[in-house]
Amino acid sequence: MLFNNSTIGGSAASGPTIYPPFQQWADFNANGGAYTNSGATTPCTVSGTDKCYVLKDIISGNNIFNSTSANQPIWYNGASGDGPNSTPYVKFNGTSQYLLTQNAFTATDTIDLWIVMRLDSWVSGAVPIECFTSRNLRCNSASPQIWEITSSLVSNAALGTWQKIHMMYTGLGAGQNYILSYTGTTNFSQSGAAATTTEISIGALFAGTSPCAMSLARVIAWQRPLAATEITTVNTYLNGLYGV
Repeated sequence: MLFNNSTIGGSAASGPTIYPPFQQWADFNANGGAYTNSGATTPCTVSGTDKCYVLKDIISGNNIFNSTSANQPIWYNGASGDGPNSTPYVKFNGTSQYLLTQNAFTATDTIDLWIVMRLDSWVSGAVPIECFTSRNLRCNSASPQIWEITSSLVSNAALGTWQKIHMMYTGLGAGQNYILSYTGTTNFSQSGAAATTTEISIGALFAGTSPCAMSLARVIAWQRPLAATEITTVNTYLNGLYGV
């Protein structure tokens, strides 16, 4: 799910074709994404039961994982229509489950981050995504709002609704933080404190605190800002695949 300065080919109609060098591109299906063991050799197949130990990158091996069984989210095949366009996803319980990226970023990275998620319940202070320390989405105001840190509204989608959020984080220094858009409609800047942790956490903060009851169908991140034409391609691809 993390690309390293990769370029995007293809078209908006067919979806993005990603060229190396890149670090991650994975999803939650049983044929290449979600696995129940540390070696990523046993795919999740039992919907609503199998725990996702590793969200494996299909090509580069830079995985997203949690080695503690109690902290592993549950895989669903989405076939009953609960997944976006009946696609697979993983579900976090809002008490103990979260995943972490395997590889750290650097202080000079710009992260262009795309999330397809569903907020299943709202608890003030719960964190769906943390991208670097002090760079997080947070349930911060009236239900079902999701805010960036504490002062900028990112999403007001209804509970139980699949949505796409697109963010860009410009480095780790104080004040270097920029939200590009959600559902293609909002642009604003957000000044944050200097970050000390350089990985992405999904479903809670890095330490597992402030957990969020949510479901996740896709996370994609590039280590560079996407051009306008590339954003159009990715938007259309995610809309066609997930209906968001």
